[in-house]
Amino acid sequence: MEIIGDSFDELYVSDFKLPDSKKLGFLVRALESNNRVSEFLKFYLGPHPMIRHEACAGCGDCARYCPPKAIKMVEGKPRIDLNACIRCYCCQELCPHKAVVIRRNWFFRLFK
Repeated sequence: MEIIGDSFDELYVSDFKLPDSKKLGFLVRALESNNRVSEFLKFYLGPHPMIRHEACAGCGDCARYCPPKAIKMVEGKPRIDLNACIRCYCCQELCPHKAVVIRRNWFFRLFK
Protein backbone atom coordinates (compact mmCIF):
# COMPACT_ATOMS: atom_id res chain seq x y z
CA MET A 1 0.00 0.00 0.00
CA GLU A 2 1.29 3.43 -0.91
CA ILE A 3 0.18 6.53 0.98
CA ILE A 4 0.43 9.72 -1.00
CA GLY A 5 0.07 13.32 0.15
CA ASP A 6 1.57 15.40 2.92
CA SER A 7 2.76 13.69 6.07
CA PHE A 8 1.12 14.35 9.42
CA ASP A 9 4.32 16.02 10.67
CA GLU A 10 4.18 18.54 7.83
CA LEU A 11 0.57 19.45 8.60
CA TYR A 12 0.86 19.56 12.40
CA VAL A 13 0.32 23.05 13.88
CA SER A 14 2.40 23.16 17.04
CA ASP A 15 1.17 26.55 18.28
CA PHE A 16 -2.57 25.88 17.80
CA LYS A 17 -4.64 27.19 20.71
CA LEU A 18 -8.17 26.16 21.53
CA PRO A 19 -10.61 29.03 22.09
CA ASP A 20 -11.24 29.99 25.70
CA SER A 21 -14.74 28.74 26.44
CA LYS A 22 -14.60 29.30 30.18
CA LYS A 23 -15.95 32.83 29.81
CA LEU A 24 -19.15 31.57 28.23
CA GLY A 25 -19.50 28.29 30.12
CA PHE A 26 -22.84 29.26 31.68
CA LEU A 27 -24.28 30.06 28.28
CA VAL A 28 -22.88 26.94 26.62
CA ARG A 29 -24.60 24.79 29.26
CA ALA A 30 -27.87 26.64 28.65
CA LEU A 31 -27.58 26.13 24.90
CA GLU A 32 -26.94 22.40 25.28
CA SER A 33 -30.26 21.80 27.00
CA ASN A 34 -33.30 21.04 24.88
CA ASN A 35 -35.92 23.64 25.62
CA ARG A 36 -37.54 26.65 23.99
CA VAL A 37 -35.26 29.15 25.70
CA SER A 38 -32.13 27.44 24.43
CA GLU A 39 -33.57 27.25 20.91
CA PHE A 40 -34.39 30.96 21.06
CA LEU A 41 -30.86 31.78 22.26
CA LYS A 42 -29.25 29.63 19.59
CA PHE A 43 -31.29 31.20 16.83
CA TYR A 44 -31.18 34.87 17.83
CA LEU A 45 -27.86 35.11 19.64
CA GLY A 46 -25.86 32.47 17.79
CA PRO A 47 -23.67 33.14 14.77
CA HIS A 48 -25.18 32.94 11.30
CA PRO A 49 -24.06 33.50 7.71
CA MET A 50 -24.59 36.88 6.11
CA ILE A 51 -24.04 37.94 2.50
CA ARG A 52 -21.87 40.96 1.73
CA HIS A 53 -23.73 41.97 -1.42
CA GLU A 54 -21.06 44.45 -2.49
CA ALA A 55 -18.56 41.55 -2.76
CA CYS A 56 -21.01 39.03 -4.25
CA ALA A 57 -20.61 38.26 -7.96
CA GLY A 58 -23.91 36.36 -8.13
CA CYS A 59 -22.27 33.07 -9.15
CA GLY A 60 -24.77 31.03 -7.09
CA ASP A 61 -22.22 28.62 -5.59
CA CYS A 62 -23.56 29.30 -2.09
CA ALA A 63 -27.11 28.37 -3.13
CA ARG A 64 -26.01 25.41 -5.24
CA TYR A 65 -23.99 23.76 -2.44
CA CYS A 66 -26.14 24.67 0.58
CA PRO A 67 -27.07 21.27 2.14
CA PRO A 68 -30.56 22.30 3.41
CA LYS A 69 -31.17 24.55 0.37
CA ALA A 70 -31.62 27.55 2.68
CA ILE A 71 -30.14 29.95 0.12
CA LYS A 72 -32.12 31.08 -2.92
CA MET A 73 -30.95 33.36 -5.70
CA VAL A 74 -33.23 36.40 -6.00
CA GLU A 75 -32.51 38.83 -8.84
CA GLY A 76 -28.98 37.46 -9.14
CA LYS A 77 -28.14 37.77 -5.43
CA PRO A 78 -28.35 35.16 -2.66
CA ARG A 79 -30.95 35.37 0.10
CA ILE A 80 -30.59 33.20 3.21
CA ASP A 81 -33.60 31.74 4.98
CA LEU A 82 -32.24 31.64 8.54
CA ASN A 83 -35.14 29.43 9.64
CA ALA A 84 -33.91 26.73 7.25
CA CYS A 85 -30.18 27.38 7.79
CA ILE A 86 -28.43 24.63 9.79
CA ARG A 87 -25.34 26.79 10.49
CA CYS A 88 -22.95 24.46 8.65
CA TYR A 89 -21.23 27.47 7.01
CA CYS A 90 -20.60 25.63 3.73
CA CYS A 91 -21.63 28.84 1.98
CA GLN A 92 -18.77 30.73 3.60
CA GLU A 93 -16.24 28.01 2.91
CA LEU A 94 -17.19 27.65 -0.74
CA CYS A 95 -17.73 31.27 -1.78
CA PRO A 96 -14.96 32.08 -4.28
CA HIS A 97 -15.49 35.83 -3.74
CA LYS A 98 -15.43 35.80 0.09
CA ALA A 99 -18.87 37.41 0.05
CA VAL A 100 -20.25 35.25 2.88
CA VAL A 101 -19.24 36.20 6.40
CA ILE A 102 -20.28 34.81 9.74
CA ARG A 103 -22.23 37.39 11.71
CA ARG A 104 -21.78 37.17 15.45
CA ASN A 105 -24.18 38.77 17.87
CA TRP A 106 -22.90 41.83 19.74
CA PHE A 107 -23.26 39.93 23.02
CA PHE A 108 -20.75 37.27 21.96
CA ARG A 109 -18.36 39.86 20.56
CA LEU A 110 -18.02 41.26 24.09
CA PHE A 111 -16.30 38.03 25.13
CA LYS A 112 -13.94 37.80 22.18
